[in-house]
Amino acid sequence: MKKSLRVVVVAAALALLMALGSGTGFAKVTIDFWTLFTGPDGRVMGELVERFNAEHPDIEVVMQILPWGEPYYSRLATSVVSGEAPQVAICHDYMIPRFASTNAVYPINESMLEVLEMGEEMFYEAVWNNSGSYEGVRYGIPLDFHGFGVYYNVDLLHEAGMSSEFDALPVTGDEFVAALKKMTKDLDGDGTIDRWGIIAPLDWFRAWSLWAGVWQYGGDFLSEDKTRSTWNTEIGRKSLQFQVDLIHKHQVMSPELSVNPFLAFYQGQAATMISGVWEVLGAEAAEGLNYTVGNHPLIGPEKVYAIGSHTFVLPVQARRDAEKERAALTFIKWILDHNLDWVKAGQCPSRLDVLEIEEFKTAPYLLPQRTIAQQGAYGRYLPKLVPW
Repeated sequence: MKKSLRVVVVAAALALLMALGSGTGFAKVTIDFWTLFTGPDGRVMGELVERFNAEHPDIEVVMQILPWGEPYYSRLATSVVSGEAPQVAICHDYMIPRFASTNAVYPINESMLEVLEMGEEMFYEAVWNNSGSYEGVRYGIPLDFHGFGVYYNVDLLHEAGMSSEFDALPVTGDEFVAALKKMTKDLDGDGTIDRWGIIAPLDWFRAWSLWAGVWQYGGDFLSEDKTRSTWNTEIGRKSLQFQVDLIHKHQVMSPELSVNPFLAFYQGQAATMISGVWEVLGAEAAEGLNYTVGNHPLIGPEKVYAIGSHTFVLPVQARRDAEKERAALTFIKWILDHNLDWVKAGQCPSRLDVLEIEEFKTAPYLLPQRTIAQQGAYGRYLPKLVPW
């Protein structure tokens, strides 16, 4: 009996040592990660999560993709109230106030930043200071930033006698309109335009271009105390008029094609398209499309671009677990250490050191990200307001 007992004890001890030594078994920490990346970007993030899990046998990240927009944010808010929130979640910069003002996400303190091994010197000033903060407190870590650019059909640029080299692309609003007029064509001579100079998703175009225009003219769309809209001012009207004139004065843009602007651009019904950096994945997949990307035109005298970010946040837990929180920070750090891989999903890098990586500087498939990443030095975010 004693010999049998010794055998059992030794076997149990060996099993325990093997479990501890391998970093598996009961020692593994599992954390939930929620995202709203419902397109190809979700596939890219999923691949990154798989790589992280493979390299960290003591941590398992379980990623869940939820419907984009308000359904995602409503579910995230509800999960905090019900005590079932994920340990890590993606949050757009403009949604930070909603969660920070209701104490639904943890502040990012100095000890957390030490684990992340990052600080403001690693990011564009605008990205670090504005993407994840609310009322002077940091709640989010910027995963990326995104802005708007102009996608040009290279073949149609050349057909109109213009260069597709970046330095030759239009910079000002007047230069842009002149180029669009050259590319707007009645191809069969029946008096009807068959190919438009520009197309854009009207909801995004109206908003992002309008914001940028107001800022470029030196204005803003809220009063200093953020209690009154200042859209209906001379500057606000000038910014909006630029969009109106593309359709009604210059006749280079068709509002009808804006129902499906991406297809219209891919099929050559429009020579250019204004859209976000994320549209690179669609452009790359469009068969036979030869394209390049330039910056959004500057319609006012000041060099300002409207930008936004996805950020990592730590939703408040029913019971705060230091081990899970450290695992969440380890995961965030790893993703940011592999920021270039995320950039390939159609975003601009949040980290400045990515700009110096040779692949980012030279790869043809990263041209849109490389171009729009320049906007980070001149970027401006929406004011941080709690949604009504």
